[in-house]
Amino acid sequence: MRIFYWIIKILILCVLFFFSVQNMHSVKFNIFAEHGISLPLVILMLISLTVGAILGVFAMLGRVLSLRSEVNSLKRAKKKAEKIAGKLEESISSKDNE
Repeated sequence: MRIFYWIIKILILCVLFFFSVQNMHSVKFNIFAEHGISLPLVILMLISLTVGAILGVFAMLGRVLSLRSEVNSLKRAKKKAEKIAGKLEESISSKDNE
């Protein structure tokens, strides 16, 4: 099964490599109206992919932190509930022994 995954990864890498070789012509990227830079299309696409991924991580950061906080509070509540349940079991077993 590992060999299958490696073959798939190599095929994807080859497709991406040939795609990048085919798109090496320069395009002008205008930052402002008159100012722009010329970059190969593949580099511009990689930059936009990276910027998009970083923005996506920042967009999800608040939700991840709030969920992590909720998980921690639920863990504390679980520990309290387990402690109370243990005390109840002890009191019930001590009453049964009397």
